[in-house]
Amino acid sequence: MITENLQRVTAQIPCPHCGKPDWCYFLGVLSVCNRDYSEAAPGWRLTSKLDSQGGRFFAPIEKQQKAIRPAQKRIWEYPNREGNPSVRVIRIDDGKGGKPKRWQEHWNGKVWVKGLKGIKREDIPVYRYAEIKEAIAEGKTIFVVEGEPSADAMWSIGLPATTNIGGSGKWQPSDTADLLGSARTVLCPDRDKPGMKHMETIAKNFPDAQWLYAFPHSPLWKNLPQSQGVDVADWIKDYQLSAKRVVYHIGAKGNTIQKEVSKDITFSQMCAEFDEINAISCPGERKWMLYKLARDHKVSVSQIMAAYEAALTNQPIFDGVGVRDLLTKTPERFDWLVAALMPMATTALLYAEAGTGKTLFVNSIIKAVAGGQDWNGYPTKHGKVLYIQTDEPEVNTAHNLKEAGFESIPNENLTIISSGNLAKWRN
Repeated sequence: MITENLQRVTAQIPCPHCGKPDWCYFLGVLSVCNRDYSEAAPGWRLTSKLDSQGGRFFAPIEKQQKAIRPAQKRIWEYPNREGNPSVRVIRIDDGKGGKPKRWQEHWNGKVWVKGLKGIKREDIPVYRYAEIKEAIAEGKTIFVVEGEPSADAMWSIGLPATTNIGGSGKWQPSDTADLLGSARTVLCPDRDKPGMKHMETIAKNFPDAQWLYAFPHSPLWKNLPQSQGVDVADWIKDYQLSAKRVVYHIGAKGNTIQKEVSKDITFSQMCAEFDEINAISCPGERKWMLYKLARDHKVSVSQIMAAYEAALTNQPIFDGVGVRDLLTKTPERFDWLVAALMPMATTALLYAEAGTGKTLFVNSIIKAVAGGQDWNGYPTKHGKVLYIQTDEPEVNTAHNLKEAGFESIPNENLTIISSGNLAKWRN
């Protein structure tokens, strides 16, 4: 169940330390932050390990068992399948770690009465029954957890979850019947022996169910305690997890989710995977994924590189097209950036010796396009311009643009990235 999954941060799942949606990544149990100023997020500790680009590795602070609950009284209700009051569960914690007081009550039509006398077990539906049936009708994944707090924690991030009254070892056929029609069922065991046994019993009723392990990379899953194991509620709270971060870890029993590797991968498939890796912007992540590709296919990195380079070397140098084919597929009319000189949607390379006026030439075209003017008598396509200048100091760029009369250009029509602030893009 301990795997080395790499996941890049996104806007939905940002870095827990710097809070940004780029450059950082998760690597199995670790997270890597590439911004030096960030501190360890709650539930994490800084390690001495760095990746190849100097990114700092953070490790989760391992929780052995549940934290002491604050002094409180909590009530969870189980209405009957018609939505009327039926049964409820009460728990009182003393805030000192003592054994909590728990009991169940039933509604006699007037008041709540302690105990379930007169209530048949099959008449008590699963927790949050009405919401679960609605989620099933909408085709949503249903998560089965142990205990009402875990179910509530899952619902708090938008994931439909339920449990059975009484907790571990008390699942009944009527509970299974309540989940009939579920398109996908995910079992979420507590990290202790009773919790695992409870979900294994439920799994017999859901042979196609997938699994979700709280703190999924923890080695404690291989040495389960007798009781007081942590659960999905602890996991969500400790790491402030979003729904997307939680569902990422859904997988088969005993495993976190990971990419399937074909044993019969073709050479073209390997090249395609290499191309995907080569497109990754972060050098450290790119290098790691290349190592992983080599490991998955039981070859060395140098063997992959040699094969890929040979493939490129043997590609046809020219892929010509007949003149009639060219004329047929070329549109009769297309747009110009500068009429008759520079077509739209093309890349142009301007090459000349230093000091011959390349920058002044390009600046004059930029001024015409951004300012809505003709260029030396040629009509231009008026629009916004992104100006990237990296071969001179920012003060020189400002001086040259001022000398060329760029003060008349509307601010929103010209954005300038110079060598002085290009490095800030990384942050």
